[in-house]
Amino acid sequence: IVEPEPVAEVKIVEPEPEYHDAWWEIKQSNKLAMPDIKRFQSHLNWFSKHQNYLDRVARRAEPYLYYIIEALKKEGGIILLCSHFMPLMLGSRALLIKHTIANIYRPQNNQLFDQVMVRGYVKNGAVMIKSTDTRSIMKAINNSLPIWYAPDQDLGRNNSIFAPLFGIQTATASATSRLAKNNNTRVIPYFFIRTKHGYEMSFDKPLKNYPSGDTINDASKTNKILEKQILKNPEQYLWIHRRFKTRPDGEENFYLEN
Repeated sequence: IVEPEPVAEVKIVEPEPEYHDAWWEIKQSNKLAMPDIKRFQSHLNWFSKHQNYLDRVARRAEPYLYYIIEALKKEGGIILLCSHFMPLMLGSRALLIKHTIANIYRPQNNQLFDQVMVRGYVKNGAVMIKSTDTRSIMKAINNSLPIWYAPDQDLGRNNSIFAPLFGIQTATASATSRLAKNNNTRVIPYFFIRTKHGYEMSFDKPLKNYPSGDTINDASKTNKILEKQILKNPEQYLWIHRRFKTRPDGEENFYLEN
């Protein structure tokens, strides 16, 4: 890997625009401490010389930022509905904009890795909440703290309901719609993926009539969103999680057991 050449640091003072768009609001509210690390500064200088790269990222995200910016302005909870794609961890880090984001996560089996992961997120402004800590999740929602939430995992028969995913009855987390009942919560689908041009993030409109009061209907709706995201980049989805492991009564296991 060839390190980018350092360039002289130039301080640019930008005038306040006549109108405040989404990018201006995010930039004004970002409080990112710049670490005094030579390699970090070297890469930062590289990006300052290659504005075209940042321009492409900005153009791809611009049509979608409106949804999250408008949601953050209003009172109420926000669930950023995510999925387990390969850039999962980078995608959650990218969400640390304007307000602190709470990451709902499952502790890793490797305790050392888990500590390093949590410390890294917290250092960058995230609030880390274990997926089993329902009280803290509810507290975050009731305090209008946006939560990053990826429920697309097989949590077993006791914590799931069956809803179709690609035409297959799939154990689907039932907690998503229950969480959305509180504090006028809006559920905004979030998608972060790697492309040949770099990373791309996008947001969809907040879900309408969600929760509907019908848990199977709600689970089917979130699975449809997951289907749409997977079809865009099926090779980047983390199929290793064995999404179809728990089967309805009478159906055989999809996976070979060790």
